[in-house]
Amino acid sequence: MLAPTGRVLWVDREAELDAVTALSGSGPAYVFYVAEAMVRAAVAMGLSAEQGRELALATFAGATALALASEDS
Repeated sequence: MLAPTGRVLWVDREAELDAVTALSGSGPAYVFYVAEAMVRAAVAMGLSAEQGRELALATFAGATALALASEDS
């Protein structure tokens, strides 16, 4: 029932849901904050905001793909 909304992770204890909420619920805000900082840095280095956004998001997408494909930490 929940799978269509995103990834599903089973936890054995209800107490673990706090950690899931902290990581997955708050995590996107940190990603957006870092991406925003990367765009500001790109603009400060002479690129347009659009170029900075494209590069920042591609960097996150590439890093995510690499992490998903690897068993390394």
